[in-house]
Amino acid sequence: DDAGRGFCKNCGSLLFWKGDGRNYTSITAGAIDNPTGLKIEGHIFCADKGDYYDILDGEFQKPQWG
Repeated sequence: DDAGRGFCKNCGSLLFWKGDGRNYTSITAGAIDNPTGLKIEGHIFCADKGDYYDILDGEFQKPQWG
């Protein structure tokens, strides 16, 4: 309800989103062709991950967004 989102017309994957009142658009990394040169900065929503899923890359883990 608080953002506009763009989806792939073929598969329905989320491609980008723009939060209401924001002056930028966030593009999902999966929407960019390889090689991207991107490096992970951290993980969010870690408190909600399944107990079967371990994050072992040593990057920052935040329990939730914000």
